[in-house]
Amino acid sequence: MLTFLEAFLGYKESPLAPAMKAMLEVRRPAGQATVSLGWLMMTNHGREIAAHNGRTWGFCSAVGFNAQERIGVVVLSNASTPGGVDDICFHLLNPKAPLANPSPPKQRTEVRIDPRLLDNYTGRYQVAPNLVLQITRDGDRLFARCFAQAGGQTIALPQFELFAEGEKNFFARVADSQITFETDSEGRSTSLILHKAGRDTPGPRLP
Repeated sequence: MLTFLEAFLGYKESPLAPAMKAMLEVRRPAGQATVSLGWLMMTNHGREIAAHNGRTWGFCSAVGFNAQERIGVVVLSNASTPGGVDDICFHLLNPKAPLANPSPPKQRTEVRIDPRLLDNYTGRYQVAPNLVLQITRDGDRLFARCFAQAGGQTIALPQFELFAEGEKNFFARVADSQITFETDSEGRSTSLILHKAGRDTPGPRLP
């Protein structure tokens, strides 16, 4: 990513230099900022900055540069929060830009439960129109993986482990997210609730 920015800022020669320059020329309004081809353009404390971010389960990133001062920043994180790492990116580009001060995630403690309970929770759950959360068991461990539908294809996201903090309540360590299973009279799950970024998202179990 830093090599990519070096080419954008002219520190490395690239046959793509004309295309990179053209990416910033045509812009469209986007709230208080504008959007060019692949970049969000904004003025941050008197400096024009081009930036873009991204995230997935347990990871987030941000990249930005100031073309006038020829400064670029890449921020990669192995944790994902609602605010991401945009504030770190902007602060490194301009020290006047404040850093966010989010509340730290609640510390959660794993408890031991009867491993036989885990069989009640395995299955597939529809947590969004194009997103299925699959719960699987491997021995005494419970795992989750999301499968997203995009462009007619199924995309499998990285698998992550779930840890029990109760017989029906589990949490992930790769991100600040939790799952509560809702069960029938026999203890078999009928749905789950995904707790993430301050939202509670229900997911009925699929046949």
